[in-house]
Amino acid sequence: MSLVKVICTSRRDTRLALNEAARLCRDSAHEIQLIVPVVVPYCVPIDAPVVPVTFTADWISKLLQRFDHKVRVTVCPCRDTRIGLLKNVAQSDLVLIGGAKYWWRSRAQRLADWLDKQGINVLFITTNRKPVKEFQ
Repeated sequence: MSLVKVICTSRRDTRLALNEAARLCRDSAHEIQLIVPVVVPYCVPIDAPVVPVTFTADWISKLLQRFDHKVRVTVCPCRDTRIGLLKNVAQSDLVLIGGAKYWWRSRAQRLADWLDKQGINVLFITTNRKPVKEFQ
């Protein structure tokens, strides 16, 4: 059984990426794994993140409340998001990242590009946010 992995970015973008992962896994034996990178500053021990684990677990459980598919959650404390993700993603996995698509590269787009350069199968889920209103 292979995994479809979703990288947690923001609540809205992650929810939309999870919905897409559920759609992809609907008729197969694939499991969904949500990877939540938690960046811990160097001045703090890696096993004692600044944001309490209970807070992270609480908002993840709220995110998954109305989600019908079974999801395995992996909280990944790390010093650098990219290094933490490489430890939790294999080249055979399908990785979904949700994010807004702009003419400039968003943080989520840059992360997806970087994972792609590492040889990982990445699917970027565009969240189609409304454009910022122009000043008149």
